[in-house]
Amino acid sequence: MTEVQGVKFRLQDYIERRKKAGDPDEGDGYAFSGDLKALRTMRRLKPVELAVSASVRVFTTTVRNQLLGGAVLVTEKQFPRLHELGVRCAKMLGVPEQQIYVVQALGSINAMTMGTDEEAVVIIHSAAIDHLSEEELLFVIGHEFGHIQNGHAAYLTALYLLVNQVGSIPLVGWVAAPAILALNHWSRRAELTADRAGLLCCQDLEVATWTMAKITLGSKVLYEQLDLEEYLKQLEEGQKNIGRIAEFLQNHPYMPKRIEALRTFAESAYYKKQLGFDGGTTKAAMDEKVSEIVKVW
Repeated sequence: MTEVQGVKFRLQDYIERRKKAGDPDEGDGYAFSGDLKALRTMRRLKPVELAVSASVRVFTTTVRNQLLGGAVLVTEKQFPRLHELGVRCAKMLGVPEQQIYVVQALGSINAMTMGTDEEAVVIIHSAAIDHLSEEELLFVIGHEFGHIQNGHAAYLTALYLLVNQVGSIPLVGWVAAPAILALNHWSRRAELTADRAGLLCCQDLEVATWTMAKITLGSKVLYEQLDLEEYLKQLEEGQKNIGRIAEFLQNHPYMPKRIEALRTFAESAYYKKQLGFDGGTTKAAMDEKVSEIVKVW
């Protein structure tokens, strides 16, 4: 149980309220339509639903303790500034305050969301805190909260376990391959939804795009030498045959695609309205353009 703005929340209560309010498959207003479409399709695929169901059981009984056994919980007394960033993001997105853990991961600027609709957690690598400013961490935290807000947690957990545990066993890995491909297809689109949530939290497109570039580069020495526009020219490489094949097997779109997709979202009427401005492209037009940017085939 957590408290935000004097009101007590429980994640499951929040999810139930959303279900009563409308179609749970429709996500939040900023969600990428390609994410919602892929999510609806996956829910009709038996191998995926079986994998998700099994993964949730494994996470609840075993993996959660393994992951969090070496992590440190963020609280008001422990890492108070990071805790405050989490509170700010929760208020901006209109969700309950989420549990955030910090885990040591040398050289990896990353974060992830795992768990279930009832109990999801955000895990941030300590290197991310060393490399990123508070404004940039707002984007990272908002990205992960976006996964939770849009019902991604259980599917992300299934993908993580299939790739890192079940997928490492040859026979079981072969059986799990269809589920992994389907989850990868969805995950590439879910990342775009989560990126939008990150931007809604930090409310600064330049901060958001530089955060994404830094995560890719991972070197404090090289940050000042990076030309973002030059880097984005690599977008064309991701459209070529070899690039397409490699991306098809990944669970994230190439970063130049994600940055260009986020820039497109920043021109939308939805995002401009959050900042108090008029105008902007419709959601349908925006998502059509984003679909073209991130398509693999």
